[in-house]
Amino acid sequence: MSSRACGALLAMLLGVTACNPGIAGSMAPSESALVPASLSSVVVAFFPTPSANWLARAEGQLSIDGNCLVLRAGGVTRDLAWPAPDAEWDAESGTISMGGISAQVGDHIVVGGGEGDFTQRADWIQAPLPECQRVSMWFVHGPIEVRR
Repeated sequence: MSSRACGALLAMLLGVTACNPGIAGSMAPSESALVPASLSSVVVAFFPTPSANWLARAEGQLSIDGNCLVLRAGGVTRDLAWPAPDAEWDAESGTISMGGISAQVGDHIVVGGGEGDFTQRADWIQAPLPECQRVSMWFVHGPIEVRR
């Protein structure tokens, strides 16, 4: 990839964060993690670990919406997709782990990655449930930072 193309990609990814206050905005104290009676019904989307690094950043509260693991910030809900085998979901504890860091449902997290159209992926390891397929999805790539 040429340096011009890399620069354009970087500008686009940074624009996603800058233009979407819900992605990088702060968490309103009144928002809560909607935890179902059983976390075993939650299906976490996984995709193959990408070879390139994505440089955008998202933060918010790791939450459950129906049977979907989501990120909530500033009134915006983003479905999450995680790289496999780098990330692991533990339904018993409601914990997602990646790179030696674990975050529980309800934690405020910061993750690297990028926003994309889930319909453009044909290589899902675990595809998102139909109810977890909003227009865009945050593809996590990078370490998790937990702010408790």
